[in-house]
Order: sequence, then C-alpha cells, then structure tokens
Amino acid sequence: MTLLDQKQRQDIGLVRHGDMGAGSKFIQRKVEDFLKSFNKKTYYHGTKSDIKEFDDRSFFTDDPEEASMYSTGEAFAQGVDLKGARVYPVKIKTDNIFDVENKEHQELINKIANEMGYPNVSDDIETSMFGIGSADLEAPDELQDLLEMAGFDGVKERFPSDTGGVIENIVLFNPAGKVRSVNAKFDPSKSSSGNILASVGGGSVALGALSGLEEGT
Repeated sequence: MTLLDQKQRQDIGLVRHGDMGAGSKFIQRKVEDFLKSFNKKTYYHGTKSDIKEFDDRSFFTDDPEEASMYSTGEAFAQGVDLKGARVYPVKIKTDNIFDVENKEHQELINKIANEMGYPNVSDDIETSMFGIGSADLEAPDELQDLLEMAGFDGVKERFPSDTGGVIENIVLFNPAGKVRSVNAKFDPSKSSSGNILASVGGGSVALGALSGLEEGT
C-alpha cells in the first residue's frame, strides 16, 4: 500500500524546506481524513492481557461495563477475578461492518452462501460470532470467509441493556489498521499498523476493570 503519492511527498518536502503553508495544510488534511475514518464513538475491549495489537476476530463493545465483565471473567460465568483485569478504550473503523439486523446485509450474504451450497447462513452469524465459546468453533471461520468475501470487515449486534439503553457489540475480523487507542496521535507511516500504541508517548492506554467503568460513563 502506497500511503503518499509523488505530489504528496513533494508537499511534505515543502515543510522541510521552510514553506510551512502548503505542507502544514497537507498534514492537517491527512489528520482530518485519518480521524474521520474512525467512528466517533468510543468502544472498549476487556481482557487480562497487555495488548499492543489485537488478534483476529477481536470483540469490542460500546458499553464499558460489558467490557469489564469480560476482563474479570464474569461474562463467561466464572468467578469474578480482578487480577490483571483491564479495559482498553479505543476508536475503531465501522464503515464495512455486517449488521445482523440489516435486511440488505442478510440478503447479500445469503445469496453468496446459497450459491456455494450453504443455505440461509445469516441466521447463524450472530450466535456463531458472539456466543460464548464461539472462538473455539469451526463455524465462525467459515462464516468469516463468507463475510469477508462479501466485503465486510466484521459483525455487529445490538441488544437492550438493563438500564433501558442499547448496547452495541462488534467483532472485527482483522483489526490491524482499524483500531487505535483513544490517545493515539496521527503518524502517516503507521496509519495501517496493527499497533494501537503507535505514536503514543509514554504509559499504557489500558484502564483497570473498575476505572474503565468510571471513565467510560
């Protein structure tokens, strides 16, 4: 992938030669375009691991309490364990996400699947991608192949919360270049990097499980 074409590299060169006008405007446009490519909403990932790069098929939610339950094991019907629990607040790209409630998305994936001999798979996507233990099943791999073939980068679901709101969960198939820390700064050379800490100075961006609830509300 070529991030900058020849004209753009020349514009960058203007900065090095003292003409801050054109170069600065170019950088500003790149920053704005980069930031606009991410959803304005903050999402959260709960885990017991230090994360610099997310694995394939990673789970994110816009509800910090939901993420905290994953970080402590409560979401897996396990005893609550705060040791090592952390919640990562991130921005993600959501332009090409399969919506399990979108009829057009369902029709598209079913058409592709039916032509390949898999009838009406859209009904299985939510359960396979978001069900507990789904990462250990073979079905998500096959469904992911179909969804990526249709041009989707992930899957999202929505459901009512206990407080009367709506929680949105997203599984990203290949998070590299589609997830960044809420503290990340723009760096053209790292815009496609999978490292969410790229260009972030000092310290971890992870929150403790409980502090994630406080700062995410």
